[in-house]
Formats: sequence, C-alpha cells, structure tokens
Amino acid sequence: MEMLRNRGRNERKNQEYSQRKLSVFKQFEECLKTACCWNRRKVRPMRFCRLLGEGDVALSFSGCGFLGVYHFGVLKELNRDGKALMKRVKRCAGASAGALAAALWTFQPDNAEKGFNDVIKMATEIISLRFGVLSPNFALHKSLQKIVDLYIPEDISNAQDKLCISLTDQKKNVNRLISQFTSRNYLIDCLLASCYIPFYSGSSPPVIDGDQYIDGGFTNNLPVFEELPTITISPFSGSAIIAPNDYDSLSFREWRLRVGTQELKVNVQNMIRGAQALFPPNLDVLKSYYEMGQRDAMRFLLGAGILERQLGDAV
Repeated sequence: MEMLRNRGRNERKNQEYSQRKLSVFKQFEECLKTACCWNRRKVRPMRFCRLLGEGDVALSFSGCGFLGVYHFGVLKELNRDGKALMKRVKRCAGASAGALAAALWTFQPDNAEKGFNDVIKMATEIISLRFGVLSPNFALHKSLQKIVDLYIPEDISNAQDKLCISLTDQKKNVNRLISQFTSRNYLIDCLLASCYIPFYSGSSPPVIDGDQYIDGGFTNNLPVFEELPTITISPFSGSAIIAPNDYDSLSFREWRLRVGTQELKVNVQNMIRGAQALFPPNLDVLKSYYEMGQRDAMRFLLGAGILERQLGDAV
C-alpha cells in the first residue's frame, strides 16, 4: 500500500515537472514569435576604435540566465586591466542576469569573483535537486532575492541615473528602462523583476509602480544608448562587442537571429548556451564561462589598444 502511495506521489511530481517545463518553453515560443526575425549577413571583423573615442562610454550586459558568470569574468578583467576605460563609464545597463552584473558594477565592482562564487553555490544546490530549477520545492526567485540583498547597500544614491534596469510590462508587453529608484527595496524589486520568467522562476511576478513586470530580456535584452557609445557584453556570439568569437573561417556568410534588440549567430554553440542559460550545466562548465569572459574582455582591450598590464603579468 505504501509503495502505491509513493508511486502516486512520484507520478504527480513528474507530471507537475513536465507541466512547468512545457509552460516555460511555451512562454519562450510566444516571445520568439513577436521578437525575432532572421537574416543572413556577411561576417565582418569587429571595429573597436570607431566605438570608443576618448569621451564617456556606457556598459550594457545582456540577459543570459546562469551564464551571467561570463559577465563577472568580463568585469574582473575590465577592472584589472582596463582601469582608464572604467573611469569613463558613466552609465551601466542590463537585462535579467545582465541587470545583476550592472548592479554589481555600480555598487561593488571589485567583487566580481565573490559574485561568481555565490552563483556557483546556487547552481550547486540546483544541480543536486531531482528536477533542477523546476523542482516543486525550489523557487529561483527567492534564491536570487537572498543573493541580491547581499550586494545592495543602504545608500543607493550611486545608482541614480547611472544604473539602468530593463523590465517588461507583463500586461502590455512593452519595455521599460528604469534608472531612478525611490528606495533600496524598490531597486531590489526592479532587479528581481528583470530576472523573472513566468512559470520558471516560481512565486508571482514582482509589482513595480502598481504593475506586474517580468524579465527585461523579452523586450530589450541588450540596451544601447543613442547618446553614449555603448560597450555591449554577452556570452552569446553575435552583435555584442565583448562576446565569444565563434568565427568560422570557412564561411563567408552566416545566419543571424534577432531577439528584440540583440542579434545572435545561429550556430550549435549558441543553441547549447541557450539551454545552459536556463538549466545550469556542471560547475566546471560554469567556471569555463567565467574564464571565457575574462579572455574575451582582454581581447577587447587589446584590440582597442587600451590594455593595461602590470609588468610581469601573464597575458
């Protein structure tokens, strides 16, 4: 009798897991229908110097789920070997995990490695669960809230008009880029809303100014400022300035997918990254993304001619 009851409970859990997983993919399917277009274009080399100049610049971090560890690697390298450039950064934007990276740059730019370690701890917990991030007793939203709370100080004045968080109005399906924060709790709510994926994050969407908001990546995954040269950053190869190369020397043309404001290369590597963004891979793979972020940021600094290395440091 007990075996039958256990079997029934397991079947219900499996059914609930399948329903949640299906709901997540349906949500992304609807997003792709309205936000994506395909085009084929020639491969062109990156032009760094045209972007930078010598004036103020902005940083923008893409939404990328658990691959946000890539952003922490980029931050570590920029703060170590791009100090002159970082002094010129007047604004920092992001969507979803990118918003968390932007907040880290705003308040604790020297703690990129600490942020990476906190994500690793959360990923370790998720990997240990039977159904991973979709396990019935796990709420990603609540776990993120605990981590975010560690990095936001009581005095948030440094974020005003400097930190820009991409959100999606769930009802209207329009983007909102928030850069003014009435309180510390308001700022935290904006960060959590920017990371919230319906049916996937658990709980219910955060309410901002009376309306429910969800992941900013649905409508603006990689914010760009018209008035400032924007250094865009993403672990997906495509239009971002700092990104994996994935360059096929044998191909003269390539397919690209536009998701909202971000253009992505259509290749096997990006498809794998898409799955890993939602469902965390093993810890060695996450560490490799962190290190990849450092390498790609160094490649950017080197290409722009602004790499600052201490004498004797290994390249």
